[in-house]
Amino acid sequence: MEAKRRDSAQKKEWVVLVDGMDITGARWGLTGAEAVLRIRSILKSPDFDEDWNYHIEQEYQRNHVAKLFNLIYLIDNKLINP
Repeated sequence: MEAKRRDSAQKKEWVVLVDGMDITGARWGLTGAEAVLRIRSILKSPDFDEDWNYHIEQEYQRNHVAKLFNLIYLIDNKLINP
């Protein structure tokens, strides 16, 4: 059963690879080709919405919440004067 799943996954990867690279006249370097494949595989993933929401939440925490808590800490400890 596991071998069947692996074969199916490999076929799906091949479809994404061929579909993503089959552009007439395009010349792909390794870095560009890898980037295109990663983006295409993410977009085709059934977990995309869940993953995207997770990354948006992490970005919010990193860019807003953490900075707010650092500011509150500095004010509370009188390390800065608001």
